[in-house]
Amino acid sequence: MLSSLEAAGFYPQTVSLQARGAGVDAYGVANGAYANIAGLTGLSCSVNRAYGARGAQEYRRSDATITRATHVIALAGYYAAITTAMQALVGTQAYNVLSVEHDSQLASTWLMVEAVSA
Repeated sequence: MLSSLEAAGFYPQTVSLQARGAGVDAYGVANGAYANIAGLTGLSCSVNRAYGARGAQEYRRSDATITRATHVIALAGYYAAITTAMQALVGTQAYNVLSVEHDSQLASTWLMVEAVSA
């Protein structure tokens, strides 16, 4: 069924998942370059605004900073290997993966993401 949805244009874009390489700056902050992850490139997807989102939002509290997703990336397939340590790249737009969700049939994957500005 997913292939028929792809053919009908429900997943008009492709996404590649990337992981940050090893490397830290003088302050101990990761600064390695992102590289594609084998088996997680060129995946059929659809990128949509997150429900009710009008842009990136952060809520700062005394004990934590909570980031709200700006977009949802729907993937045509079940991808258990995707984690929040990854970055999604659609065209030239990069997104930080905030959470990963799957449907009950293990047929679809949704990524809650925030757009990364250059």
